[in-house]
Amino acid sequence: MQSREQVIKKMHELQMVQRGKFTLKSGAQSEFYLDLRRMLADPSLLREIARALSEHPHSKRGSIVAGVPFAALALATVVAQVGNRPSVLVRKEKKAHGTGKLIEGVYQTGDRVVLIEDVITSGDSLVEVVNLIRSEGLDVAAVLAVVDRGQGGLNRIRDLGIPADALFTVDELLEFKPQSVLVRNTAPQNATGSIDRKTSICAALDTATFGEALEATRLLWERQKISATKLHADLFPDFDLRRARDLREYCDERGITILEDRKLADIGSVMIRQLHDGPQKISSWAHAVTVHAGPGLASLSALAESCVATQTRLILITDLSPSDHLFNESYQKAALAIAGQLADGVSGIVSQKHRPPRVNQKLWMPGLSLDSARSGDGKGQTYRTLEQIPAEIRPDYAIMGRSLLETLNTNRS
Repeated sequence: MQSREQVIKKMHELQMVQRGKFTLKSGAQSEFYLDLRRMLADPSLLREIARALSEHPHSKRGSIVAGVPFAALALATVVAQVGNRPSVLVRKEKKAHGTGKLIEGVYQTGDRVVLIEDVITSGDSLVEVVNLIRSEGLDVAAVLAVVDRGQGGLNRIRDLGIPADALFTVDELLEFKPQSVLVRNTAPQNATGSIDRKTSICAALDTATFGEALEATRLLWERQKISATKLHADLFPDFDLRRARDLREYCDERGITILEDRKLADIGSVMIRQLHDGPQKISSWAHAVTVHAGPGLASLSALAESCVATQTRLILITDLSPSDHLFNESYQKAALAIAGQLADGVSGIVSQKHRPPRVNQKLWMPGLSLDSARSGDGKGQTYRTLEQIPAEIRPDYAIMGRSLLETLNTNRS
């Protein structure tokens, strides 16, 4: 698999990112144009991008793949092929001849569709296709795009209750330079304390009780549209599996990822039991779980293989937010190498310093705060704001706890 930088470099070489004066479909003027149809000229790049979309966690939510007509039809077909899944063809309008169907292919009422788009802008065309698919009796399980232009389209889809994400932001493509990926520096908050929605927010809910964590998840979804919630199940004296599975159902309906921050770190057979068979039965309700790289490749490979049936994703820890942690550069380098080798099972990393090695992996960055005056908690934790993140890295998920909960006027941490 190619790295994120290699894919972006190839996109530039194919002139998929063009500068000049362009009129967009909406009629708006733009100084750049994204012509992602040009990826059809490079089969290896097309397969690489299709594989990244197929392996995205949201892609597992549906059984059928479809593309937004017409630009994403070819890409969606390859996504289906690399993932060994069926696809259907969505038309913009019925034809007067033949079957006259809006959706061509083999499907049944209630089937769940993963909808593929090349570039998300305002979301107008996506909403039209979503409504069309729903009118034919199918459900849109998720929307995945190659590039997000950052003009509100992703959030518009999420507001419909549909999980949505993109592999790249337009900033990554426009600010790319050889040997380096320069990305935007996202503002942490505005005058009302809300969050820039270009960043996916993971709420770290180290609350006193599980009941409080459930309520905080609901409120933060309603007010901030969080993308993930991070739990320590062993913190909660009132934790029980029934409520955990209720949380999973709630989050599935809204596209929220549940990350259990278990930090597994043992031999393979023990970690497998802790994840699947322990008293908390983590894999029965969590979408993903954190794991240390320390046990080594063989143990982690066995753990990843055990996650295939439950579709639990592993998030590999390369370093942490305490300033005096013992994860030295040699350890971090070895951890990143393991993440690259286990790209099919490891869907992301926890790090304050590194981007993941593979294009389909996400960066979960800990130790972030909305409060620039808060540098630590006096117990080892250190904080940064999103503005203080180095320009060469960009978190896909910004992990925030205390300051985020304070936006609810309730300090539950």
